[in-house]
Amino acid sequence: MTSDYTPLDRVLHRMAFDGVEIQKSLADIEDHVFAGRIREIAVDSPIFVTSLPRAGTTLLLNALMEVPGMATHTYRQMPFILCPLLWDAISRPLRRPNATRERRHGDGMAVGYDSPEAFEEAVWLAFWPDKYEQALIRLWIDGDCSDEFEAFLKNHVRKIIALNANSCACRYVSKNNANIGRIALIGRLFPHGTILVPFRDPIDHASSLLHQHLRFLDVHANDRFSKLYMAGIGHFEFGELHKRIAFRDYREHDDRSLEYWLEYWIAAFEHLMQLPDIRVNFIDYSTWCAKPNTLVEPLSQILCLSSESMHHSFRDVRFSRRHGNVPTLSGVMLDEARFIHQQLCVRAINC
Repeated sequence: MTSDYTPLDRVLHRMAFDGVEIQKSLADIEDHVFAGRIREIAVDSPIFVTSLPRAGTTLLLNALMEVPGMATHTYRQMPFILCPLLWDAISRPLRRPNATRERRHGDGMAVGYDSPEAFEEAVWLAFWPDKYEQALIRLWIDGDCSDEFEAFLKNHVRKIIALNANSCACRYVSKNNANIGRIALIGRLFPHGTILVPFRDPIDHASSLLHQHLRFLDVHANDRFSKLYMAGIGHFEFGELHKRIAFRDYREHDDRSLEYWLEYWIAAFEHLMQLPDIRVNFIDYSTWCAKPNTLVEPLSQILCLSSESMHHSFRDVRFSRRHGNVPTLSGVMLDEARFIHQQLCVRAINC
C-alpha cells in the first residue's frame, strides 16, 4: 500500500509512528468521547488466527471475514491504529475509494484500503517495547500482563467491533503472526476465544519463509519508507527488520539459508505442541488446498457458525501460488521437522 502514499501521507505516518504515547493518550480521550458507542459491546468468543507467516493466516482471515458478523482491522485504521474511532471520524471525509492491487509479498493476493490486515501487533508493541530486542522478540510469560494493558486491549477490540457496527459485526477476528509467541497469555485474557493455527509441510514452509525474507531484504534496501512502515506496525517477520521469536536458543545459521528457517519452524511448532492446558486448533494447509471443503464442517462447529454461511464464505478461496522447486535437506533437523509435522497432522481439525 505504501507505493500509493503521497509525501503528506508519509509525514502523517511518521508522526503517528513517533507519537505512540500520544496515540495512547488519544485512545483515553476516545474512551470518553465514544463511551456510549462502545459501552455495551461485549467481547464474546473472539477468534485468533496465528502461526508463522506464510502458513495461510491471511487466507484464513480473508475467508473468515466473508462470514457475516465478523470484525477486524483494515488499512483504513492506518496510521493511528491505537485510536481507531477518532481517526475514523477525522479521516472519513478525506477517504480515497477502495482499489486493490497485489501486495508486496508477490503471492497473488490483492489488498485495498478496505482489506483486513494484521495491525493488532501495534498495541502489543506500544505496551511492551522491551520485548522487541535487536534480533529477537522475547516470549510473554506468567506475570507479564498488567491490568492497564488488559483493559486497553479489550477496549481496543470493542472499538474495532464498533467500527463495523453498520454491518452488524459483533465478533472480533485477530490475525497476528506474533501472537504465536503469546498464546498462553491470550488464552488467559480471552478464555472464551478460539485459537486457530494453520501449518504447512516444514520444507515447503521454510522455503516460502526464505523466499519472502530475501524479497523484503531487497524491498527494504530500496524503499526506506516501507521499512519504517513495517517497523511502525510491528511487522518484524522479514527483511532488514527481521526478529525471530525466542522460542529457544538458536544455532548460528545464516538467515539467507533454508536451515535457518527450518530451525525456526521446528522451534515454533515444538513450542506450540508443548503448551499445557491451551486449546490450539491446528489446520493442515496442504489438506485445505487439496480439499477445501474438508475445513468447513469442523471449523463451523468449533466457531459455532452455520456450515451454510461457512460454505458460502469459503467457496471462492484462492490459494497462494507456490515457489516452484523446493530444495531438499537431510539429517537430524529434517527428521525432527518431519516428526513434528506428523504430530501436527494427527491433531489437525481437517485431517
